[in-house]
Amino acid sequence: MVDLAVAEAAVQPLNGYQKDSLMMVYFSQVFEIHGVTKAQYEENMKILSQDLPRLQKCLETADEKLKNDKTK
Repeated sequence: MVDLAVAEAAVQPLNGYQKDSLMMVYFSQVFEIHGVTKAQYEENMKILSQDLPRLQKCLETADEKLKNDKTK
C-alpha cells in the first residue's frame, strides 16, 4: 500500500491521459516488485473492505511508514 501511495503522489501534478498512463505503469511496476498481480491485489482489497477495522489498521500502518520514510 505504501508503494502504491508513493506512485499516486508521483502523478498528482499530471492530468488526463498522461496521468492515467503513468499510473498504470507505476502500479504494474509495484505489483511486479511485490510479486502480485492486479487481480490478486483487487481481491485482497475486496476482502479487506469487508473488514473495516483491519483495513483501518493497514492504512494506519502504511501512513506511519510513509511518515517515517519522510523523516529519513
